[in-house]
Amino acid sequence: MKICLLPIFLFIMILCFSCDRERNKMIFSESESLLESDPDSALTILNAILYPEDLNKEEYNRYVLLKIQAEYKSYQDITSDSTILAVRDYYLKKKDDHNIALSSYYCGCYYKECGDKNNAMRFFLEAGEYAEKCDDYGLRGLIRNAIGVFLLDQLDCEGAIQCFRESAAFNRLAGSLKNEAISYIQIGDCFQYLEEPDSALHYYMKCLHLIDGESLYREQSNVRQNLGILYAQKGDLAKAIQILKEALEYTFSQDDQIKIYVSLLDLYTANHQIDSANVYMNHLVQKKDSVEDIYVRAKLYRILSEKAELQEKDSGVLEYHKMYAESLLQVIETNLDKSLLELQKKYDYEKVRSHNIRLKLEKTNIFIGFVSVSLLIGVVILFLIRKYRQRKKRILELEEKISQLKRMSEKYDENEKTFMSYLLKHFNVLKKVSGLEIYMNKEKSHKDEFWIKKFNEIVYGQNTLNWDILYDIMNKLHNGFFIKLKELYPQMKEVEFRIICLTYSGFSTEEIAIILNLSINTINTKRSAIRKSLCIAPFANLCDFLDERLKNRPLTNN
Repeated sequence: MKICLLPIFLFIMILCFSCDRERNKMIFSESESLLESDPDSALTILNAILYPEDLNKEEYNRYVLLKIQAEYKSYQDITSDSTILAVRDYYLKKKDDHNIALSSYYCGCYYKECGDKNNAMRFFLEAGEYAEKCDDYGLRGLIRNAIGVFLLDQLDCEGAIQCFRESAAFNRLAGSLKNEAISYIQIGDCFQYLEEPDSALHYYMKCLHLIDGESLYREQSNVRQNLGILYAQKGDLAKAIQILKEALEYTFSQDDQIKIYVSLLDLYTANHQIDSANVYMNHLVQKKDSVEDIYVRAKLYRILSEKAELQEKDSGVLEYHKMYAESLLQVIETNLDKSLLELQKKYDYEKVRSHNIRLKLEKTNIFIGFVSVSLLIGVVILFLIRKYRQRKKRILELEEKISQLKRMSEKYDENEKTFMSYLLKHFNVLKKVSGLEIYMNKEKSHKDEFWIKKFNEIVYGQNTLNWDILYDIMNKLHNGFFIKLKELYPQMKEVEFRIICLTYSGFSTEEIAIILNLSINTINTKRSAIRKSLCIAPFANLCDFLDERLKNRPLTNN
C-alpha cells in the first residue's frame, strides 16, 4: 500500500505548531480516518507522537488501540497479548462497549496468530456481544468474518457461510465495499470446497459486479483467480484463460503473478496452444530465481522439469529436478504436518529415480542418485521428528491433564451442597490426585507410554462413576432438572446428557474431558451437536437456554 507523502508531511508540520492536547486529538482523528483506506499512512501519523508514555491514560489507551489496528491492517503481527489485554481491561472499567468490542476483537486476532483457537474464539464471541450494543456495523462485520474463518478452519462450511453472509450484510450497512467483497469471495470459496460450483460462481460474480471499476486491486485479482480456477474445473478453458489474464492486470505481487502464469501455462497446454504456452513458460524461466513463496517455488520447478523432460533437454531436466527437490525439502521442513507435501516428495523421488534409468551419462546418474538418497534421508528424518513430536505432545497433554486434575481438587469443598462437590467426591478426585503425586515422586524416570498407562489406571481404572446416583442428586438440587431434560429431549444420547449436566453445573471443557475420558475436541464436537439438536440460536448461552425451557415445566411423578 503506497503512502501519499506530501499530505502526511503537511499534516505533521501543522502538528508541530499545535498545543499538545489539540495536537493529539488531530493525530488520533486523522489516523482513525485512514485506517481502512491507508493503514500505512495512519501508522506514519501515529509515529509522530514521540513519547506515548507521557500521554494521559485516556490518550495512551486510544493511541495503543489505534496503533494495533494500523499495524494489523498493514499486515504486521500483534507482538504481545499483555498490551492489547491491558487496553481491553481499561475499557472494561470505563464500560465503553465499542472499545471493549474493538480491543476484544484484536485480542482474538492475537490468539489466532498464536494458534490458540479456544482463546481466539472466546474473544471473538465476547467482541460480538459488546458490538451488538453499539452501531458500528463495520466492526460487527469484521467480527462475524473472523468467526466465519474460525468455523471454516474447523471444516464447518455451513456455519462459515452463515457468518460470511452476516459479515457481508454488516459491511454493506457500514459502506465498506472492500470487506463486503472479501465476504463474497469467502462464501464462494466455501461453496467451492462443498463442490457446489454454481453457487460458488454466483458469489464470485456478485463480488465482481460489486467492485467493478473500483481500485481494489487485491480483491479484483483474487476473485478473478478463483473464477479462473472455477471455469477450468467446469471445462470452459477459453473463459478460464480470459479471466486469468484479467487477474494479471490487477496483480502486483510477484508470487501471485507466478501462480497465474503456472495456471495459464497448464490451460494453454491442455488447449494445445503451444505457442501461447511457451510465452508463459519463458515468463516462468525468467522469474524462477526471485520466487519467495516456497509452495509456489516447488510447483514452478515441477512444471519446468516436466516441460524440459518433454523437450528431452537432459541438462535442463537435471537442473530443474534438483531445484524441485530442494524446494520440496524446504516445504517439508516448514510444515511437517502436510501429508500432501509428503506425497509430493515421494512422487518426486520416484520421478527422479525413473529419470535416472533413462539417462546415459555416468555423471548424471551420480547426481540423480545423490538427490534420491537425500530425499530418502529426508523421509527418515521426517519420520523420526514426527515420532518425537508426537511423544512430546502426548507427555505435554498428560501433564496438562494432571494439572487440571489438581485444579479440580482445589474446587472440592465437602461442606458445599452443590452438584460439583458431589461429583468430585463421587469421582474421588482427592484420592486420584494423591495417588498420582505418590507415583510421580516414586517413579522419576518412567517411560512416557508406561506413565500414560499408569495415569489411566489411577484415574479411570477404579470404579466408574454411578451416573444414576449423580442424576438423582442433580434432580434434588435443581428441581428435577434431569427428569425434565430427558422428557423434553428423549432423542439425546447418554453422553450428551452427561455433558449438559456437567456444563450446567459449571465444569470447564477441560474438566468435562477428564471426567468423561474424552478429548477436548470430542467434547466441543458433541456440544455443537447438542446445540443443533436443541435448536439453540447461534452463540446463545446453553445454560440460559435450559433455564428458560425447564424452569416453568411441571415435574412428573417419575
